[in-house]
Amino acid sequence: MKDIFEQLVFLKPMLDIHSPKVQDTSTWSLFLTFCSIVTGAVNIVTGTFTFISGTVMGISVYFAITLFVIMVADLITGLMASIKEKKPKESKKGLRWAVKFIIYVAGIYVLNGLCIEASLTGLDEIAVPMQIIKFYLLIHICIWETISIDENLVRCGINLNITKFVREASSIFKQKIGVK
Repeated sequence: MKDIFEQLVFLKPMLDIHSPKVQDTSTWSLFLTFCSIVTGAVNIVTGTFTFISGTVMGISVYFAITLFVIMVADLITGLMASIKEKKPKESKKGLRWAVKFIIYVAGIYVLNGLCIEASLTGLDEIAVPMQIIKFYLLIHICIWETISIDENLVRCGINLNITKFVREASSIFKQKIGVK
């Protein structure tokens, strides 16, 4: 029996909390445990985001992230512009940003549901135009929000001419397809 317990003699120095080696190891263990918890939380969030964007909305994760980043940039530039103009910040404007994002997502969700339903019932002549409308809506939202960012930056004194570029590109496109 004594031979068995002699094999466990390494435990005493390993559990000596006054040893600098044990203290360093404990610190790194806590840090790595925290990192693994954060990584797990990030995985849960990204998995949920991937599910919502791909399955529910029917768009790629990259586009969903792009839309979110553009909308956050719009919010930030709007706040910067209001600070520059010394206008009071209103919570309802911040809430409007969230409502706008939810409405965009809901619109894309409804269109995706209609596309799926049309495909499942064999109505491909309806499904294809619905996909085109969904794609148009996605591009329109991004351009709309980008123009809003440019307008906010102009209010801040930074002129990137994004609005001018979009209007000129739109005019050229309309001329090419014969729309006035």
